[in-house]
Amino acid sequence: MKKLMRLMSILVVLSVLFVACSSGKYKDGTYTGEGKGASSNIKVEVTVKSGKIDNIEVLEHKETETIIDGVKNELIPNIIKKQS
Repeated sequence: MKKLMRLMSILVVLSVLFVACSSGKYKDGTYTGEGKGASSNIKVEVTVKSGKIDNIEVLEHKETETIIDGVKNELIPNIIKKQS
């Protein structure tokens, strides 16, 4: 559980840090970032369309599939839904 929480924190930080913010809206584009996970560095890509986070994709990792599945199925949809 600690590993999952750490990974989730990393993705939240990456999604916020690597998306340029202007007047409360995100700047359209594709941004990549990398952070330290529980077992490896994790590389993500954030896509912004029409000023909103449209997609977040995990590009590279060496974490367990259980941890990554939790991120893909729980965390990423929540970030997109809440736009934060």
